[in-house]
Parts: sequence; C-alpha cells; structure tokens
Amino acid sequence: MDQAFSVLKADINLESQVIIGDYHTTLNYAQSAVPVQTDDTLNLLLPILAQPIVQKIVDGSVMG
Repeated sequence: MDQAFSVLKADINLESQVIIGDYHTTLNYAQSAVPVQTDDTLNLLLPILAQPIVQKIVDGSVMG
C-alpha cells in the first residue's frame, strides 16, 4: 500500500469567482499529475475509509 501511494498523482482543477467593486471575473487553474505526498497517518485512515467501499462491492456481488 505504501508503495502504491508513493507514486500517487492528482489532477487539480480550480475555478474561482472574483469580485472587486463592480468588476467580476473568473479565474481558472488546472495542473495535471501533481505528486501527492502522504505520511504514516494514511495507514490509520485508510482502513476506516476503505471499509464502506469494499462492503458495497461485496454486497453488490453475485456468486455464480
């Protein structure tokens, strides 16, 4: 798991509405493949976050 997260990258897309007085504008920002850094707390959070996802997959499966 640590090895998989060591190469994790994220795509970022932001849109911000800015109003200064009577002037309105939209600022857009995008950046692809941004490296994500994690620490040991990921090992504490992941079991809690992953359990409902795995349970939903198991509940939806059909044995054949």
